[in-house]
Amino acid sequence: MNSTNIRVKFKKAITFDYVNFQSKIELDPGISTLTKDLAVVYKLWRCTHLSLEFQAATNISGATSQPRYGINYVPALEATTALALNIEDYEGPAVGFWQANRGHPYRYTIPGNVLNAMPYNWYETKSNSPDLSDRVQGMLLSTCDFEEDSQTALLTVVFEFQTLEDPDFLASLAKTPEMLPPMSATALVGENKQAYEVIHTPLVRRSTSRLRKLGG
Repeated sequence: MNSTNIRVKFKKAITFDYVNFQSKIELDPGISTLTKDLAVVYKLWRCTHLSLEFQAATNISGATSQPRYGINYVPALEATTALALNIEDYEGPAVGFWQANRGHPYRYTIPGNVLNAMPYNWYETKSNSPDLSDRVQGMLLSTCDFEEDSQTALLTVVFEFQTLEDPDFLASLAKTPEMLPPMSATALVGENKQAYEVIHTPLVRRSTSRLRKLGG
């Protein structure tokens, strides 16, 4: 088994769309095109850093009050049927807050101890597990004062992948034009490779490292 590990650090724009005052984004490889492509050829993944930068915002003319925004990250969240409806309901070590009509950007970073407070060391890249938490590391939840709104932020994120898929599976991808052929992380980045930080680390822990942590 090829257990080569890769670490990819990059930035991208990401948008929170608020419907009924709420917005959510799952933390999984589907968060970007690059990580989605890498998830095709690797079996396991995890995120080790995530931060958001919301740009400065001007005053919204005609509004009786300026919109406020609350955000929180919840590890291993599998359902969102009980989202907080009020910003004041958010509490915990990963809570953030910003407001319109501010003269400087707002930067939100998930604390490392919260981001890593997950039931697995690694997560599955494919949707073939019985529980969503086998594939999704957690969720970003956000609430706005306005019923419908959108906020775009600059996402800085670090993803790690390990354990290549079986050779027969990778070979089958090469025969299917609409799917990615087996390739290295550098090849996946392609002509834009200078926009990414890619680190190859051989001989890392195998898939047994996915076992649930005991004692916190």
